[in-house]
Amino acid sequence: MDICKDDIKSLLQTAIVMSPFLWGVWEFRKFREQLKDIYITTVDLNCKLNEISKNKLDNYPLLKDIKQLLDNINKVFKPK
Repeated sequence: MDICKDDIKSLLQTAIVMSPFLWGVWEFRKFREQLKDIYITTVDLNCKLNEISKNKLDNYPLLKDIKQLLDNINKVFKPK
């Protein structure tokens, strides 16, 4: 009976030690997936900002209207 108790004690100690380790590995995997999503979002945002900075405003009607408005205001108040 002592052999059985020792085996159970050894397995229990291993489970207690390994469970936080496995949980940490799982959390790190989730963190990597979140970083990948953030990277994809950043690349998409960078492409959009490049379009806006190059005045390719066809996909952004609000910004296009604001640019036209500012251009018209600048024509009216243009210093001579």
